[in-house]
Amino acid sequence: MSTVIPPPKQEAQTMMREPSAVQALPELPTPGRVVEVRGSTWAVTEVVTQGLLRSPADESVAARQHVVALQSLDEDRLGDELRVI
Repeated sequence: MSTVIPPPKQEAQTMMREPSAVQALPELPTPGRVVEVRGSTWAVTEVVTQGLLRSPADESVAARQHVVALQSLDEDRLGDELRVI
C-alpha cells in the first residue's frame, strides 16, 4: 500500500497564486485580419502603436497601447469605421 504525502503548506500556497498572477495578453491583430468586436464582424485596416510607453503611475506596469482601425463587414453596417484601443 502506498501513502500519498501532501506538499508543505508554503508550496501549496505558491502553486495556488501562480495561475491568477499570470495573465495572457491578447494577440495584436494585423491589417487584413477579421475580428469580432462588440458582437459584429470587422476587418482590421490599420494598427497604430503608441509612441511613448505609458507611465507606471498610470498603470501598475508600463506598456504601449495600440489604436486599431476597423471597417465593418456586416451587411447592415458595411463600410462603417471604428477605432478601438
